[in-house]
Amino acid sequence: MSQKDLNLLLANFDEIADRVQRLSPPLQEVAFSALVEALFQPAKSPTDDSPLPQHMPQIQEPTAVDNEEADQDSMLREYYQKYGLEYINDMEFATFVAYFHSKIVPSNYRVQAISSVHYEHACKITGRKVPGSVGGTLNNARKRGFLERRGTGLFSLDDIGSEYISDTLIREA
Repeated sequence: MSQKDLNLLLANFDEIADRVQRLSPPLQEVAFSALVEALFQPAKSPTDDSPLPQHMPQIQEPTAVDNEEADQDSMLREYYQKYGLEYINDMEFATFVAYFHSKIVPSNYRVQAISSVHYEHACKITGRKVPGSVGGTLNNARKRGFLERRGTGLFSLDDIGSEYISDTLIREA
């Protein structure tokens, strides 16, 4: 890869990383592998100055036809309804979303940190209104001690949030 190509790739890296982050974990691995391969693949020739494509091809997220994805969405909806979570506040819901994605979903879909994308998707699946500032909601849950910051826009469940969800919100009678 020429220096010119590398500069183009790095200039668009934030956009590429944002797109990859919105994919499900199995597709994230494929996309990051392709990106790493493109970065570290040796140039075809020392004079290769062919430009990179002006846009990245769209990697399509699987549709609800994928059974595991559909099961994950129905699982989220089921937990939300079973435990009457429609009455919790937005910070508690953010904590529940982090709990769901780190402890409840099948292991191949678990994530260590959630972003606004996870929160908004959970709102869509449960029919919950998306707050005006999802990032602010996640940050407020962090300030309350339910979540920990794991990078720009990424939050993970901490012990307090985990105990709050398991002992208070989804406790079995």
